[in-house]
Amino acid sequence: MPKVMPGYKAHARQRIVREAERIFSQKGYHRSTMTEIARSMGVSKASLYQYFGNKEDLLIAVLERMTEDRQIRMYGFLDDHDVRSIASGEFFGEFLRSAKASGMLGFDLIYEMSRNDSLRGMVCSEYEQGLDKIVSFLTKLKKRGILRKDVDSRAIATGIIGLRDGLLSMSTLGLDEKLLKRVWQNWMIMVLQSIMA
Repeated sequence: MPKVMPGYKAHARQRIVREAERIFSQKGYHRSTMTEIARSMGVSKASLYQYFGNKEDLLIAVLERMTEDRQIRMYGFLDDHDVRSIASGEFFGEFLRSAKASGMLGFDLIYEMSRNDSLRGMVCSEYEQGLDKIVSFLTKLKKRGILRKDVDSRAIATGIIGLRDGLLSMSTLGLDEKLLKRVWQNWMIMVLQSIMA
């Protein structure tokens, strides 16, 4: 039996996830097939099933990768900039780029969550984890005296995510990105002015 090189399986799994993300984003989750993903990679469909039990498992891996990537970019941005930078068009632009890259997948995901309890649970869990990270970030700013002590960090974090997701939905529907960036900037400036110490 041939030996598998260390890291080969992890690398192969990553390649499958990235290719599935590309195809799901272009065609949508429901119109994509495991056969098509395998064909585009030049492997057999059976090879995909060595890593993922079904297309839904692959979708979950894609969503986990996308969430991780988005969080890395968001927190990297915050680490490199002043807190006021979250009101910038550049900050919101990171989310717009991510939304554009996911294409049709966003719409399919909403539909799929409406009928799939386990997927909805996973996405809700990812949202909660992201929300917790923002709450933690805001709490640190309160301790450093940058934000007012009486600020409800969870309510502010939830509002920020709601504004982001609403504007990203509008972007997916084709609304002008310059307008959406201005909306983000104006609302976030108002939010920051109301919570700064």
